[in-house]
Amino acid sequence: MIVRILPHIDGFNHVAKIASLTDVEISLVRACVQNLVYYGVVTLVPIFQYCAVYSATPKLRQLTRCPGLQRQCVEFCARSPRHLPKVSDLFRMYAGMTYGSTIRDLCRRMKPQDLAINERKLVLFGVLEGLIRRVYKFPVTVHNETSSVRSCHSACIRTYNGLICMDELCCQTGMSVSLLEEQMEKDSDVVFIVK
Repeated sequence: MIVRILPHIDGFNHVAKIASLTDVEISLVRACVQNLVYYGVVTLVPIFQYCAVYSATPKLRQLTRCPGLQRQCVEFCARSPRHLPKVSDLFRMYAGMTYGSTIRDLCRRMKPQDLAINERKLVLFGVLEGLIRRVYKFPVTVHNETSSVRSCHSACIRTYNGLICMDELCCQTGMSVSLLEEQMEKDSDVVFIVK
């Protein structure tokens, strides 16, 4: 079984996709990946999404000081081995990752394709090296005791406790982040914790 997981564990495929590609039950793939993580063979990283938010960590300074890290970053994040990005452009992309700014926003602003940067690999390298970290949104339902009685439809609205992030809720509901956020924004009792 493990021999069939392994070629598809590439930093971009999630467990469900690996199960589909290998035609193996998802619970078996999950168990195999958990064992590989336990033994230090693989590391789990957040799924790449353009709607995701990342934040630079203090470790980003090392990219300006360590030639070995610079070389690794340039080679890993290049769109093509023939046309390598500049370290300064890579640093500016990482430094541009801030609260409230999605990868989509960053790509529109900085145009990584014009800088020879593969944004998916940039995020993966940054997470693996600790240069950036994923910022998660956790919905919380704030009950307003003075609000008027809700309609029957509102009674079906789920209560959020701030312990489950949007990514996990998307997996549970099968909904996209944008659709889920749209529904939550209609409820004035739902607020978000970002951390």
